[in-house]
Amino acid sequence: MAFDLDAINKLLEQALQNPFGKILFSPFVVLGGPLLCYLIHIRSVFSIRLENRPGAIGVSFSLLGKLHSFLLIGFSLGLLALLVSYVFVENFVILPRH
Repeated sequence: MAFDLDAINKLLEQALQNPFGKILFSPFVVLGGPLLCYLIHIRSVFSIRLENRPGAIGVSFSLLGKLHSFLLIGFSLGLLALLVSYVFVENFVILPRH
């Protein structure tokens, strides 16, 4: 029971019986959405450039100040952390010692 909301639980059960609902609520989609958002926006904000010089290799990092991208990166990382911590807490089992 999710917060004793029977209607939401019944709706989720009905959605999971449908093939489209199984795809929509699969872990790949639920975790993949925020991960894809992070990967798309981190590319537009952060870049690495390698330069090959005689006798040396140069590496430069650049960070572009795009506020909306930083907000989306933060939101997607926060949502990923929340989802992963929820999965951990829901599946955590204390095993008795022998």
